[in-house]
Amino acid sequence: MGKCDSHYLGGSCYFLMCLAFGIGFVVFFSMNYSHERWRERYYRPSLCTVERITSCFKDICSYNLDNVDYIYTCYYFQWYVHFHIENNHTEIKYAYVNDSRRFDSCEKAFQTALIQHPLNSSDVCHYNSINNQEVQWEKPNSTSSLIGIIIGALIILTVLLCAICVFIENCLSSC
Repeated sequence: MGKCDSHYLGGSCYFLMCLAFGIGFVVFFSMNYSHERWRERYYRPSLCTVERITSCFKDICSYNLDNVDYIYTCYYFQWYVHFHIENNHTEIKYAYVNDSRRFDSCEKAFQTALIQHPLNSSDVCHYNSINNQEVQWEKPNSTSSLIGIIIGALIILTVLLCAICVFIENCLSSC
């Protein structure tokens, strides 16, 4: 008999592994959810005008292919923008907005930055009302994390339901 063999679980670790996976899923997405909910609460929309696109920045990126992690140098640009603070149209703030995407060359990063938000163009951005130097193009959104929590909870409920069914089946067959 193995370590996880159990009369009630049909001699298998399957239920315990699935339960652990579901719990890990819920914990991971709960942390993301709380972070995004905070950002939804404190980030405010504004209109950012691009004054310049800064020089190329290096970053370390990775991807996984066939269970092998590959690490490589990637690149991104920043936009230097000005915007107005909510309810104060006279106060102009300046900040850098990082591109959230990464590219395999400076040229690709620059071309994409130039196309997405050209010089002197204006677009909706979102600034942190507590630290208005933190600005991003994307609106904070916790929906995907909430979906992850729900999926994790469904995994846990399914595993527990299956474990109860196996327990009942084992009890009835031994009577």
